[in-house]
Amino acid sequence: MKTNFSFALIIVLCLLVASCSRKGVVLQRFTFVADSTGSVFAQTRARYSVEFDSTAMGTFVKSINGATNTKTAYWLYFVNTKPAHEAADRFRPQPGDTIEWRLVAGY
Repeated sequence: MKTNFSFALIIVLCLLVASCSRKGVVLQRFTFVADSTGSVFAQTRARYSVEFDSTAMGTFVKSINGATNTKTAYWLYFVNTKPAHEAADRFRPQPGDTIEWRLVAGY
């Protein structure tokens, strides 16, 4: 079961990275300015209520402040308006970076 979940997560992440350049509909958005206290994920959890799954590949965010992903809408994070290419729990932004989480659908 865990292998199936990991495989599904890999597919979702590949689709998300490939689709970042395509237009999607942003259903919800949360933005903050990073400090020096840790990963994007840690800083997000310090500011918002977050539901997530932890895997060997990294953390998969399922919900922020009650806004939940769906079969066609996923949480993606951006650093200084550019899509991230690393799991949120592994990326440490520079103080002053703008972190934006977008619940994106339509790709």
